[in-house]
Parts: sequence; structure tokens; C-alpha cells
Amino acid sequence: MKKCRKCRSTGATESARYCHECGSELVDEDEQFIRGIGNGFLTQADWVCIGECINGERGAPPERYHTRLDEKIRHSLTDFAILYHWEDFDPSFAFKSMARSKDGSTDDELTEAVILMKSFALLYSGLGRRAYELVSELAIETVEELSVDDVDVTITISSSKTT
Repeated sequence: MKKCRKCRSTGATESARYCHECGSELVDEDEQFIRGIGNGFLTQADWVCIGECINGERGAPPERYHTRLDEKIRHSLTDFAILYHWEDFDPSFAFKSMARSKDGSTDDELTEAVILMKSFALLYSGLGRRAYELVSELAIETVEELSVDDVDVTITISSSKTT
């Protein structure tokens, strides 16, 4: 279904290119989702390629594609590390919308929370349990009020399902 980004109307036919209410360009919901959250290091072509791979519509991309993604991820993590050292930058604002309001979370807040959880899941699956625990301990230790003796991170998996 197509949705107008400007007036939020959804009454247009599938073949329509412009909103029948306000005349703005229409995009379908999948493209709207990509445009809405796809402002990171992945290009729109990456989103399409990865989405098609996930959905079984395409075979695995060449090894050089994975190499390029690995490099982009390392660079992004380095950017986060640099931001940590910038005293004028408050990273809590990046996560403010994920906080639950007293009326409950909005759909956008829930989407952002899921994205955050999946980011931690990616780190966990990439590092393995013990390395993830160690990295978490080291990260928490960087907080000035804590010492090495104050931190112990342990992940216990109680499910019989393993991945």
C-alpha cells in the first residue's frame, strides 16, 4: 500500500505516483520504512540486496561485498568510540525516544527499541558469549565512578535453543 509522507493519506491506488489528497510523491510502505531508518552506512542498494538475500530472492553476494560491509561496520564502531570521548556530545539524546512514556510506547519508539536490541544481538553473535561479556565489562569500567571490582557481566542462556 502506498502512503503519502506529507499528509499520511493511504487512499491511493497501487499504480498512483502522487497523492490524490495533496499531490506529493507517493512511496510504498517498504520504501518508506527504508527511507525512514535507512540513513546509516548501508545504501539503499545495500538494503535491497540484503533484503532479497534474507527473503531468498537472491543468492549470496560476492566475497568483496562482505569485505566492504565488514569495513563499514568497523568504521562505524570507531565513530561511536570517538563520540564517547567528546564531552559536549550527550549520547542519551540518541536513545531518548526509546524511553517509554506513561501512555505507552509509540510504534516508532518500539521500532527503535527493536533496532537497538538487534544491534546488541549482532554484537553478541559476532563476538560470542564470553567475548561479549568481556567487552561489556570493559565498556562499563570506562564509567569514571566504577572500578574493575565493581563490574561483573554474565550472560546466562536458559533456553535449549542455540544458534
